[in-house]
Amino acid sequence: MVYYHCSHRELDKGDIIEPGNWGKMIREAGTKHRSWNREMLLEEMRVLHFPEKPSRLNSCFCCISLETMNLYQKHLCPNGYIYEVEIMDAFAPFHTGDFNAVEPMPRHHADKYQIAYGYWQYRYKTTIEFEGKAIACTEFLTASRLRVLQKLS
Repeated sequence: MVYYHCSHRELDKGDIIEPGNWGKMIREAGTKHRSWNREMLLEEMRVLHFPEKPSRLNSCFCCISLETMNLYQKHLCPNGYIYEVEIMDAFAPFHTGDFNAVEPMPRHHADKYQIAYGYWQYRYKTTIEFEGKAIACTEFLTASRLRVLQKLS
């Protein structure tokens, strides 16, 4: 199955993306990273309630839909490149979540603890209007390495 990944690094066909880059950036910056508190809460909820799921800090992130990855790139990684990738270990732990539902959302009643718990259940499914369509903000986390199939943009 083909997935889509966004990165600031220029990669070539056949290059391998190792899991854990996001976690490395979070750990290196520590509490100075703007996402530190959110990621620590998400990790705490995962460890306590969903230990079978892969840690966001030790995973690769991708999207199942190119439309979703285009949305992600525009809003969260505007200088990144989009790659078509494949998962190398089909048996690695994975999780489907929503990259827009990782912290309290405007006009939503759930607090940060409910959001963090719900993230691991894929309870909150958001869409964003993009290029005339409502695009689902679905992300796919995997503990597997990813292999680059081709650079798309």
